[in-house]
Amino acid sequence: MDLEKLIRKLKRKLIKYKGIYSQNEAAVREQIVSPLLRALGWDPEDPKSVIPEYTITIIEKGKERKIKLDYALMKRGTLFSAVEVKALGKVTEEVLGRALKVAQTTGVQYIIVTDGDLWRLYNASKPITKALVSEWSILGEKSKNVASKVPVIANTKWFGNPEAQILIEAQPKENPQKCPHCSYKGDFKLLKTWRYSLWNVYYYECPKCSGKFRFYIDPKAEKKSYVIPVIRRDRE
Repeated sequence: MDLEKLIRKLKRKLIKYKGIYSQNEAAVREQIVSPLLRALGWDPEDPKSVIPEYTITIIEKGKERKIKLDYALMKRGTLFSAVEVKALGKVTEEVLGRALKVAQTTGVQYIIVTDGDLWRLYNASKPITKALVSEWSILGEKSKNVASKVPVIANTKWFGNPEAQILIEAQPKENPQKCPHCSYKGDFKLLKTWRYSLWNVYYYECPKCSGKFRFYIDPKAEKKSYVIPVIRRDRE
């Protein structure tokens, strides 16, 4: 299911079952938050990715206090981002302030606060006045607009980047097998991308020889991909 279709489905559920979601936080977690996290690459059924009811210890007024995060988003075995879920309509300024304080206390960089409808992503490493990274409302915005914003919390290397959707879409569906200049095989630096006729063109630089080349991909996968090396003038 694509993101826009999922957002429309979640919107219908929030409208139809507003009475339940406004009183039942667990229903919001299971029926709204979990499906969206799953679609964004965070698998609630995989402990290496998501741990529900994650217990952490914070120091408050000089004393230790254990609290539970609704979701802990994990990367390489460590807490990467926290998710705080409230019942529909129960996200107040007090809730937002407390969630941000918890994130700052534990040292986690990002925290997501949501009631199923309103979603806010904060970068806890920044001052509170500059901490808000992105926000959206499933009920208050068009599904297409929401679908363009949610990749900011997707399980990618661009988590926390408001331009995440653009960066994700810019990635090629396949990678060149080797450098046409030196035959190096590995990862290449993507310099830019553009559309040429029926082709998606990716302009790469080789990390070994610094040679550049264009990689042409048919987005419909009907034609075979090919590489054109860019010849440096000082080698002509």
